[in-house]
Amino acid sequence: MSTSPASPQVRSHLKAMNLDEKIAQISAPLGWLAYEKTGDEVTLSERGQEWLRKGVGGLYGVLRADPWTGVTAITGLTPERGRNLADQIFKYAQNNSPHGLPPFLIAEANHGYMALDATIAPSSLMASCTWNPALWKKMMECASAEAISQGNHVVFCPNIDLLRDPRWGRCEETLGEDPYLAGEFARAAVEGLQGENLQLAAVAKHFVHGSPQRGLNTNGASMGRHDLFNLYVRVFRKAIDAGVAGIMPSYNEIDGVPCSGNRWLLTEILRDKLEFDGVTFSDVGALGMLSDVYRICQDHPSAAATSLAAGMDFETSYKLLFDSPLKSAIKAGALDEAVLDQAVIRVLMLKERLGMLEPQARSLPKPEIMGCLAHQEVSYQVAVEGAVLLKNENSALPLGTGMKIAVVGPQGDSAYGQLGDYTPPQRPGQTITLLAGMRSVFGEENVLDGCFSGIRNPAYDVALRAAEQADTVVLAIGGSSARDFDDQFSQPNAPDQGAMTSESMSAHSDCGEGVDRCTLEPLGYQIELTKRLAELGKPIICVLTSGRPLVLDQILSHVDALLFAPYIGQQGGRALADLIAGNQSPSGRLSFSWPRSIGQLPIAYNMRPTAAPGYIDGSAEPKFEFGFGLSYTEVQHSEPEVVEISEAGVLIEVTVENCGERAGSCVTQVYLQDKVCSIVRPEKELCGFAKTCLEPGASKRVQILIERECFGFYNANGDWVFEPGEFIMFVGQSSLQLLQPIHIELR
Repeated sequence: MSTSPASPQVRSHLKAMNLDEKIAQISAPLGWLAYEKTGDEVTLSERGQEWLRKGVGGLYGVLRADPWTGVTAITGLTPERGRNLADQIFKYAQNNSPHGLPPFLIAEANHGYMALDATIAPSSLMASCTWNPALWKKMMECASAEAISQGNHVVFCPNIDLLRDPRWGRCEETLGEDPYLAGEFARAAVEGLQGENLQLAAVAKHFVHGSPQRGLNTNGASMGRHDLFNLYVRVFRKAIDAGVAGIMPSYNEIDGVPCSGNRWLLTEILRDKLEFDGVTFSDVGALGMLSDVYRICQDHPSAAATSLAAGMDFETSYKLLFDSPLKSAIKAGALDEAVLDQAVIRVLMLKERLGMLEPQARSLPKPEIMGCLAHQEVSYQVAVEGAVLLKNENSALPLGTGMKIAVVGPQGDSAYGQLGDYTPPQRPGQTITLLAGMRSVFGEENVLDGCFSGIRNPAYDVALRAAEQADTVVLAIGGSSARDFDDQFSQPNAPDQGAMTSESMSAHSDCGEGVDRCTLEPLGYQIELTKRLAELGKPIICVLTSGRPLVLDQILSHVDALLFAPYIGQQGGRALADLIAGNQSPSGRLSFSWPRSIGQLPIAYNMRPTAAPGYIDGSAEPKFEFGFGLSYTEVQHSEPEVVEISEAGVLIEVTVENCGERAGSCVTQVYLQDKVCSIVRPEKELCGFAKTCLEPGASKRVQILIERECFGFYNANGDWVFEPGEFIMFVGQSSLQLLQPIHIELR
């Protein structure tokens, strides 16, 4: 087992703790219940003081605000007050906790730090469509700085699950379907969040989710061990190699064993095989599911003992099992206290790395950094580079000047509709909608408002009236992961279920955690609206904002262009307007395979080869393949060359030329195939890529190193295996648009 030795300081703290104090040190109750706000005054609540006197190891979501917590823009805290509360917690714990140890302040930050007035970035799914990990690292640096400015120590991100079933409501949180691409973004996110000098601990999640059966959140994952290691664990290897401080096991079970109580997964694989020596943090309420949902444990004491013995170090929950239930299990002899000691040591070691065992408070960025202009500009760039142009018939885009444009549909002027799940309340003006962006770029007098609220809203006469007066229609449809922000709670609440429930979702939501689907067509009246608009005979530019791919057969034939924007962040309307106007050129590429129908699922480019000819009633090919995306210019690749084979891998070189009249970017993608292998490997696997921006007529030689690991695979024991022989490599602009193959022999 890989565990760094504990320092004398950590050992001293452990030795001084009694059983109750040890258990408290590995638990975190709901932090938004730890304070009270009366007018402008913010103080610790009685419950918060009690937790700190007890010596809890953390507080989860102290400054989280959303309908699930019941914290609103009114009852929540501004950055200045949030910082003040963090200072109060630190000082109170230092003076009143059993050993003066402050708790972790734990936050969410999957697409920006989740608190009032923070920068809300595009979704992780949109980030993966940029094919630009360096840009996502910058975005995560912004999120990190904002979280640190509010006194946080831990963030529950990045989410490095894979999108293998678009029925699942959490697709928006993933980094696409491919382990190599997701792994590069996972590494970038960890490096961006944690920095060179650790001030914030990233927690990669969810280990290991797999693909939920039937697309239902928390449902079991069905997979063999080759898929487990080569698809899902492979992404976590990248995060661990990048030094991620924490890992969160997933809610679900794999092959009948829940991940939160799976010793083989959390100890033999995570600790021994992957050599992870950080802290494992539970998902909210996950431990109770061992007895209450999965029934592998008789009661809560048994569930607490099972999870801790399996390798869980730290619990976050609304109903803590690492509390009196764990104490009961230890007192009854169901668990050796030495197992608890090891978890406490890991928690204290992380606190030591974060400087939390020192008496002085940290030096933090000023609260004014929250939502600052510099961070908004990075968010804007992610939105620009992550939007994917899927159709552009007769060069319908970009739009020219001097025309009347109608922006119509439920997503045209919906701030929450473009932000995704895990989003705090937005104040007026914080989010630039598509309508606002279009009016800013094209002039208010040239852009007509045909927007209405809600994807299930039949009141689209306003859209038709605006479209009738316009030369061109920009149709904004898709889906939403918005929680019900219209319900203004008077008091914060303690949910009796995790955020996996859909109880706090808006009536117009079709995506998000706990919001899974058994169909994938656009919901409500959106298809009918599209057909009615098409009857007007005017050009239609469709902007699809959604957290997942949708089946678009009844949309595509009626629109001239389709721009996919999977939750675009606060600057999204500005970014989309610049793309539509041609001020920016689309450079996004799909990080997943887009299905034609729900009957194709699961569908991914890197499936194993089969002798099946296909379906008798439709194509087996995706509507849009992995890696696909159009641009406003034409880019060509020369035939690739192998310039060097070394211990590091294979270096490929290719010339990229912009043959069009506009500047633009292309994504050069490299895939490989193992000609003969002892196991069945995918037909092709992404093994390298490079994004290149070129002026009109310019060309550039691009080198891509294919790391040696890509030529091997992980066996059923999780060991990397390289089998010498022939490999075939393909270079192109998508998983289907490929040049002539390169054959190489590796020994």
